[in-house]
Amino acid sequence: MKSKWMPYIALIPVIIIIFLFYIIPIYNTFYESLHDFYGRYVGLETFYNVIASKSFQNAFVYTVELSLITTIISIILSIITAMALKDTFIGKKLVLFCYQFNVSIPHITMATMILFIFSQSGIVSSIAYQLGYIDNWFDFPRIVEDSSMFGTVVSFCLKFIPFIGLSVLSVLMSSSNECENQSLSLGVGKFRTFFYVTLPSLKTSIFSTSMIVFAYCFGSYEVPTILGKTQTLAMLAYNSYNNYYDINAIYVAYSTSLIIAAVTISAAVIYLYIINRSKAEVTI
Repeated sequence: MKSKWMPYIALIPVIIIIFLFYIIPIYNTFYESLHDFYGRYVGLETFYNVIASKSFQNAFVYTVELSLITTIISIILSIITAMALKDTFIGKKLVLFCYQFNVSIPHITMATMILFIFSQSGIVSSIAYQLGYIDNWFDFPRIVEDSSMFGTVVSFCLKFIPFIGLSVLSVLMSSSNECENQSLSLGVGKFRTFFYVTLPSLKTSIFSTSMIVFAYCFGSYEVPTILGKTQTLAMLAYNSYNNYYDINAIYVAYSTSLIIAAVTISAAVIYLYIINRSKAEVTI
């Protein structure tokens, strides 16, 4: 009896934390979004007004583009780097340490580093000035703290490439190369072997980690704020919440936050579905 109930008892602290810091806040936010400043019930009117607004639509499109571009680039580069690291070579342990080092760096620290490197008064512009390529620092192209997503994507990718790559690498190193060797021995070729043999074995690892990457990018606030000027959904929610000049702005923040939560929860559900499905396939 003790062994039967022990797993459920062990989950109680986690359930309490989720309930207090996630379920209750979401419920309160949703309840508040259904009422106006005077406490009158307005239903989903706030959501309709928010979704119909130009600021929300622009922020939504930009956030989706940022999340998709970051996720796609991270997947491609993580596969390339994992394939390069799967074989044994001299200094592999040191290379692996450097490869996964970025995972331990906080996102805000990484964003600050990118700012120091690529800003108009940063390291790259200083080198260009010293070499005579530009007359002054302000001649250096503004690629961070502007409307483009360059700095934000670079900052995210430096974090997420090793994150996805380590998952892919673990699959590559744990799986046998027998199928690949047989494919190559039959004259299929490395290119087709990769797409028809290697890549299918990585799909679960890639899809599951990419859901995490997309969800984080979609709800991120600090990195786009430091490295860009275009407003994301998280920035819209935060700025609306701190807008003391508009009594309805806080309800925009509530609605936007709930939309972000809905997208990230959907990504989490897809992640769990992929993981459980892969476990079921292994069991079968």
